[in-house]
Amino acid sequence: MKTEVLTYRSKFHREERIRNRVRIFKSFGRIKEEFKPDILFAHVANEVGKYAAFLSRFHHIPLVLMEHSSTEVSLAGKVGYYISKYVYERCDYIACCSENLRNNLQGYFPALEFHVVYNGIQPVSIMPDQIEKYRIEEHVNIVIVGAFYSLDIKGHQFLLPAMRQVLDKGYKTVLHIIGDGVYKDHFVQMAVELGIEKACIFHGDCSREKVYEIVSQMDFFVSASILECSGVSVQEAMLLGKPVLVTKSGGANSLVTKDTAIVVDKGSTQALEDGLEKMILGYQDFDVDKIKEYAESKFEISHISKQYVQIFSNLISENF
Repeated sequence: MKTEVLTYRSKFHREERIRNRVRIFKSFGRIKEEFKPDILFAHVANEVGKYAAFLSRFHHIPLVLMEHSSTEVSLAGKVGYYISKYVYERCDYIACCSENLRNNLQGYFPALEFHVVYNGIQPVSIMPDQIEKYRIEEHVNIVIVGAFYSLDIKGHQFLLPAMRQVLDKGYKTVLHIIGDGVYKDHFVQMAVELGIEKACIFHGDCSREKVYEIVSQMDFFVSASILECSGVSVQEAMLLGKPVLVTKSGGANSLVTKDTAIVVDKGSTQALEDGLEKMILGYQDFDVDKIKEYAESKFEISHISKQYVQIFSNLISENF
């Protein structure tokens, strides 16, 4: 069976806010005429969701919203709250990328119904005989993935001092840090000041394939975040069978189980040190196959796609 994907593109310029909105509505008028969609599918209430909500009601098309913006961000201030409320009340189905986000939104809007549909993960095929070697032998290899777009969100300011303390206890370990951003140099300098620069490898910005190659060679994965709506890198690590150390950042810790992770308090160097030590001593006790099976059943893209197909089918049946 042949499948075709029809793509429409509309010009967008950040400095042309009014013209952008006009383009959105004109473009969708053309899409409605030529493609005749049965479902509108949008991401994030405070972003394109607000336009999709209007188009949905104007054209009488059911709206499915995928929400993956944290309540701390999306509902900050009255404007964010009321825009989100306007959109959610006009959705036919609201999917949240984690149980934590679903529970938070349900608390804000108890009269509405929120559901959990995880971010779908497409595994990357890894050819062991063709990839570069990233693992440092005779060391416990740890990896964290996260862009340096903030000084505090990803928790590096707690993780690096925790690494110093672990090294002071005599553990031979190395931290692989994947990600780039305006604050990367700040944390490179922090590693130097802590005297752990030889135990920290900053890989910078990596392709998705390279991320998988690096993570596949590690002993365990760490997420030190202060705030996470979900945690795609956590999901990817578990798909590779890696045990994970996560902080109670919200979304990330709601993705794991006792068989896949160790969970510690967020915003604490001591908590991360305790977690690192516990994982260094016990990562080999985790069942790799169980971690993979859990992640595949929860997050693998084909399962998530089937969920959405069923959601769309149910809405079409109800509305036509």
